[in-house]
Parts: sequence; C-alpha cells; structure tokens
Amino acid sequence: MSDKKDTKLLFLGFSIEFWTVGYGLTLTLWGLAISILSKSNSITSWIPAMIGIPMLISGLMGLKVPQQKKVWMHIALIFGIISLIGGLDLLRGLSSYTSLTSNLWATFSKLLLLIGGALYSFACIKSFLWARKQRVKTLA
Repeated sequence: MSDKKDTKLLFLGFSIEFWTVGYGLTLTLWGLAISILSKSNSITSWIPAMIGIPMLISGLMGLKVPQQKKVWMHIALIFGIISLIGGLDLLRGLSSYTSLTSNLWATFSKLLLLIGGALYSFACIKSFLWARKQRVKTLA
C-alpha cells in the first residue's frame, strides 16, 4: 500500500521543485535588488541572478513537465553547486576583516550563495538518493 507521502520526498515540508523555484527566485531578486540598491555598475553584482534564473526556469520546468523532472532537477543541481562554489569566495575574505567589510553587499551575496547553495545541493542529493531507492523498490 502506497500513500501520497511515498510518491514524493519532501524536504522541510516542500518538494525539491518548489525549493528550486524558491531558491532561483530568491537569487534572481537578490541580484536585482543588490544591483539597484548599491548602484553597482559591475556585472558581478548580477551573479546571484545569473545563477538564479536558470534555477528558476529548471524548477518551473520540473513542475510543468513532470516526466522530465529528473533532467531539470539535475540541471538545477549544477547551478546549485555553482552557487556553493561561488560562495566559497567568502572564505578568501576571512583572512582579512577589512576585505569582508569593504563591500557588505558582496559579502552578503557570497554568504547567500554559500549557505543557500550548500542547503540546496544537500536537499537535491537527498532527493536523488530517495528517488533511486524508490526505483529499486518498484523493480523488486
């Protein structure tokens, strides 16, 4: 007997597609807001949005085309890992307090990329492992 909870893994109460849309939207809006608020002329202020837009599209496609969800979520995970790696640049600034405080907008962006990318990647991996176990169960 299979109930609704067995058909989809929920991470903190939400599906991975929902997390993908949420994180992608967060990064996109953050990049837009930071670029406007800081009056930045640098393309680097848009990096969160450059990562967020493909994630947002992947999440929406995963919701709209469930038979291709696996492909879209793997694409989203690539951008989640890119987010995590991009956020690791924050560690470089830890050696010097002044480099962390010289541009707080950039520091907060890196922190969002690091923490969000780590949590998102963890949720994806957990979801992928769960899906694989479900496939094995149905084959047995």
